[in-house]
Amino acid sequence: MLVATCAYYRMLVITKQICEILKGQKKQKENKLDEKAKLYEAKAQAVRDAFYHHPECYDEATEQFGTGSQASYAIALLSGMAEEHEEQAVKALVEAVKKNGYHLTSGEVGLKQVFTALAEAGYSDVVYQMVMNPTAPSYRVFADAGLTTLPEYWNYEELWLGSMVRSRNHAMMGHVREWMTSFVLGIRPQSPGWTKMLVAPYAVAELTYAKGSVMTPWGIVKVSWKKENESFFLAAYIPLGLLLLYVCQKNTVVHSLRLEVASGSLRLR
Repeated sequence: MLVATCAYYRMLVITKQICEILKGQKKQKENKLDEKAKLYEAKAQAVRDAFYHHPECYDEATEQFGTGSQASYAIALLSGMAEEHEEQAVKALVEAVKKNGYHLTSGEVGLKQVFTALAEAGYSDVVYQMVMNPTAPSYRVFADAGLTTLPEYWNYEELWLGSMVRSRNHAMMGHVREWMTSFVLGIRPQSPGWTKMLVAPYAVAELTYAKGSVMTPWGIVKVSWKKENESFFLAAYIPLGLLLLYVCQKNTVVHSLRLEVASGSLRLR
């Protein structure tokens, strides 16, 4: 119930935003996009109202979303459904992770939301502990076992050796890669079509360097950073046509340095 309702709500909000963008590009007499935007806005509000009155989605007395799981809070946060309760929902999500010993409890449906909701709230250090947890379930356990592809379930050995035959190459479990590029490297779009992008690396305490790239409509963006003693070095390559905004975040401290750079190479220390 919570998953489907939040997904529907997010689609309605996005569709309303699309209508607003398109109506600015066409003459009003040629379309009814303004009316459609209002229609989708009204539908989104109706879904939101129904969500908060459904016991399977939200408990007003305890302010709990869904079952109180990692996925419940994360899905509500990332869909925008928990906007008015964001601070409490983020705290509850972090607590749900800690309560489970920094183990993942979500499957593929809520995995992206868990990582992204935590990272957007400044908790990439928590995501790192989940990913690198030495005991199952975690991605590190897969790597330590020598797996080179992602299985469909966290308890892959039990399913593979039992009566249930499941996928051993399940790309849908790869949401950790998005966290690595979007938050560890910090490469994220800031406008439609990547005409403006953000480089805001989160230098997790346990990491000493990171290097990677993302293909955009304008070409490949490359970012690398490393820590040496008390210094932080960053290098970035931005293809022609892109404007880059740089913000540095080390652990939980956001440095005040903000730079806007046109296409080319950037090196900072």
